[in-house]
Amino acid sequence: MKIFLRLCGPLERYGGHGINEISLQNSIKASQLLSELQIPSSLKVLIVVNGVKVTGDYNLQAGDIVVLFPPVSGG
Repeated sequence: MKIFLRLCGPLERYGGHGINEISLQNSIKASQLLSELQIPSSLKVLIVVNGVKVTGDYNLQAGDIVVLFPPVSGG
């Protein structure tokens, strides 16, 4: 199955910039995708799939557009 992945800001170091097509053997949870990309579990990541914020328990489906954002802070 294929998904489309965009990593934002400093997360680009885990998979490049722009939108990348990723091939997966099976449907996986969003949290498993973070593990496969070797994003440390200690790093808080906002996961958006097809324009909707999801949790790590979300099961990715073929054709999903996944965008990962780093923590945002400011004042």
